[in-house]
Amino acid sequence: MEGREADEPAVRGAEVADADAIAAVHVAGWRRAFAGVVDAGFLAGLDVGPRAAVWRRLIAEPDPRSTVLVAVRSGHIAGFCAAGASRDADGSAGVGEVYAIYADPAQLGTGVGRALMTAALEFLRAEGFTRATLWTLEGNALGRAFYDRSGWALDGARQVEQVGPDRLAEVRYARELPGP
Repeated sequence: MEGREADEPAVRGAEVADADAIAAVHVAGWRRAFAGVVDAGFLAGLDVGPRAAVWRRLIAEPDPRSTVLVAVRSGHIAGFCAAGASRDADGSAGVGEVYAIYADPAQLGTGVGRALMTAALEFLRAEGFTRATLWTLEGNALGRAFYDRSGWALDGARQVEQVGPDRLAEVRYARELPGP
């Protein structure tokens, strides 16, 4: 892409062939972000194979108004993001959601997350959403610092999710998606 720095990640729509790499980043991202938050045995037992199968299906048969994006650097998947319509009971037709965003732990701090978040928000805006939300584990200090720097704010919603053997609190972030 002209005008892009050589080391800057390129973001594109995911292809089914990317599923294994996405799953590998997903597992590595969970292990890095949730160490000390999620049960260590659960994290150690995460398996790329089943996650790759899920990602293959999500990419091949996407929900309406949703996308899976990948950031590519030096020919390798450096991170991914999934976004689409809000899944929340209190979400309206104008609310989109960032379902997941992960960078390969070796890529943290390199702009991969920022590039993916920018592309995801642009996608949601292009789909007509005027507000976006995302959920994260309350103890996810790494992710929460990124969301804070990226213009997200807690909106007060909380829920409890079963993660491995534990029930853990999640908090919701939100932001407006102003028009162009």
